[in-house]
Amino acid sequence: MTNTRQINDKEEIKAVIRETFVEDKELFDKFHFINGDVELAIEDTFKKIAEMVDTQGAEFYKLSDGGETIGYINVAPKIRVLHSFGLKKDCRDEKRKKEMIELIDSFFPDGIVFCILFSKNSRGIKFLKNNGFMQEETVTLIKHI
Repeated sequence: MTNTRQINDKEEIKAVIRETFVEDKELFDKFHFINGDVELAIEDTFKKIAEMVDTQGAEFYKLSDGGETIGYINVAPKIRVLHSFGLKKDCRDEKRKKEMIELIDSFFPDGIVFCILFSKNSRGIKFLKNNGFMQEETVTLIKHI
């Protein structure tokens, strides 16, 4: 059974992100928009999550099983956003993936939730599509730098 605990401490959030992804070489080779530099990618992910927590009221949840960290989700229910999610490489069995989707669904009981992923994150896109999310092909993101 997956347990969830909301975390507000930034250092603990960073530790959970690191624990979730540090062993996932494939993530950093193929799917993360920062390739090849695990530390830089983890730091970037942390900064984006911290910004959502600070500016949009996002909530960070550690997922654990038997005291072991197995992943996390970062959600902003007020603006209907699933901001970030992850399961440790060795914890991606069907039971845990199903529990993660059920947890995500619990924050958005009317079923309306948005998740923006980089197009190269085909693994994350496939996971969400396989679990009832629809990919919108007509959206264009315009970013001011």
